[in-house]
Amino acid sequence: SYNGALANGGAFALSFIESLKTLSALKLNGVHIKDIGVKDLTDSRYLTNLQTLELSDTGISDRALGFLASGSLKKIETLDLSKNSFSHLGARAIASFPFKPLVLNLDFTEMGDLGVKVITESTMLQDVRTFSLRNTRLTDEGAIGIGNSKNLGKLQTLNLSYNSIG
Repeated sequence: SYNGALANGGAFALSFIESLKTLSALKLNGVHIKDIGVKDLTDSRYLTNLQTLELSDTGISDRALGFLASGSLKKIETLDLSKNSFSHLGARAIASFPFKPLVLNLDFTEMGDLGVKVITESTMLQDVRTFSLRNTRLTDEGAIGIGNSKNLGKLQTLNLSYNSIG
């Protein structure tokens, strides 16, 4: 597990460290690696065993989600993308992730109803146990979409706090 500060270009440097090939958790919360940093991580041949990836408040956008969808990280079970600026366009990339997380945190993003609809219609959520959508601009429409999803059969915890539901 790595949880530390990275200087500018640090994600790029991490992606080349062969001794990290057994790393199972990478926590970069609050480290502004931005979209290019996510690309560096997903292009790495040494980070393919990651099961936990925490990228909360890292300055990433919809573009970074595309890198996650097409990169080499295929074993992710816990993914935290909270406190970043995503739209419904980024939701399309999330829906095509090559892994099926058990925990997905999208708190404080700007997904909105359309973004959540795209994600909940995806089979990518079939194994998710914890799904957090706190303060994501959801309305009743989004909540109904979650309730109607056929892909949340294993869901145990759903956080919809601080949305405009009801």
